[in-house]
Amino acid sequence: MKKNVWLLAIMLCVAIGAGLVLFLQPWKMGAPLDRGKQSFRDGKYEDAAAAYRDALKEHPADTVAAVELGRTLLALKRNDEAIQALTQAVQRAPRAVEAWHMLGEAYAVSHRLKQAIDAYRQALALEPNRVHTHLMLGEAYRDSGKKAEAKVEWDKVIALDPHDEGQLARKLINLQHR
Repeated sequence: MKKNVWLLAIMLCVAIGAGLVLFLQPWKMGAPLDRGKQSFRDGKYEDAAAAYRDALKEHPADTVAAVELGRTLLALKRNDEAIQALTQAVQRAPRAVEAWHMLGEAYAVSHRLKQAIDAYRQALALEPNRVHTHLMLGEAYRDSGKKAEAKVEWDKVIALDPHDEGQLARKLINLQHR
């Protein structure tokens, strides 16, 4: 009798667990986002953009999906759409550093340097030691004719990362002085 009760209890737990798994469907929760990331890695940018849009339909406040949509639209050279997606991302999540950084990149490739500088500076206000953002801010300053400000940013890159991106910053400084 005790054996049957234990068996029944185990079967009930398994059934409840299976029901919860089917109800929650955890493999579907990240499905559009995961599909987007895989499509992006495979160079299938249109598929990636569609997947990120699906993710945003399911979870409109998903900053990761919004940033990845912006990144994908930049890869597709649809800069205005990228700016729109990333602007919405920073409006929904004003403390999302990567969203501000990517918005800066979107503005920079669109030759809207003042806006790029503003977005990069906002990212750095949130995360002051973000090396790649200092590097990109330096490039935006250089491209807008502000060589002294560019050097200040690149010197920060060298101080923060003397090896990888710091080497690139040194090259940029040297090129600027030729």
